[in-house]
Amino acid sequence: MDNITHEVRLANWAEIIKRCQARPQGQSANKWLIENGINVKTYYYWQRRVRKELFDKAVNLPALSLQKNEVTFAEVPCEALDNSQEYPTSFSAPGAVIKTNSCRIEINNSIAPSLLKMILEVVTDAC
Repeated sequence: MDNITHEVRLANWAEIIKRCQARPQGQSANKWLIENGINVKTYYYWQRRVRKELFDKAVNLPALSLQKNEVTFAEVPCEALDNSQEYPTSFSAPGAVIKTNSCRIEINNSIAPSLLKMILEVVTDAC
């Protein structure tokens, strides 16, 4: 059998196998096969062939690199704050302000507790 014929038959049987596996719950595979006019031995033969083809393709995939990727950090420059800047009308005044030598963090009253905890941990580690 030539390669094209093999691929077509393999695709056809893969579809039949998918349909059999998606049969109604409680219905046996043998009953589904008989109702659909499929020889049971032929079905299991092609199921083995489809599984073998899929396994062979998976084995031939390039291996994933298991080496650890290096973590790099990039400094993000912070612009000087203009303390006279007014709040836009769409934002409310902050409920709390955290100031450090080089940073100012304004926190709204509706902040999620988990986000506030994360911000405080990062600021604590940075200072």
